[in-house]
Amino acid sequence: IKLEVSDEEPLFSKVTEKEFLRALSNLINNSFEALDQKSGVITVVAYGTSNSIYISIRDNGRGIPTEILKKLGTDGMSFGKNGAGAGFGIGIFHAKKTARMFNGELQIQSNQGNPGNPGIGTLVTIILPKSDPPVPTT
Repeated sequence: IKLEVSDEEPLFSKVTEKEFLRALSNLINNSFEALDQKSGVITVVAYGTSNSIYISIRDNGRGIPTEILKKLGTDGMSFGKNGAGAGFGIGIFHAKKTARMFNGELQIQSNQGNPGNPGIGTLVTIILPKSDPPVPTT
């Protein structure tokens, strides 16, 4: 896992820590599960613009078919989870719901590739409104 964070200025958004961390954890776990364990890479990037904060999780895993990608984020929709501990479609659904709860959004882009050219991964981005830094209490 690689982490890239903008050092230009601190990034602030009004979120509930527990819900935000749960959403972020679920998205990173999904990326991990999509990887080839020998050559998999997950990159987490955080940066801001004048009005928004972007937290992106990119993997070089197997990708998601277009017809499945359109359905992800609905309750109970899962992809690529097999065997014991298989997913129930809650992670992306929760992340999408959480982003909306904080007046943000969740975007997913993926390329599954084709039989001669395996998937080149998925990019999931949480976009949140930027806010002022918290005022220290005395």
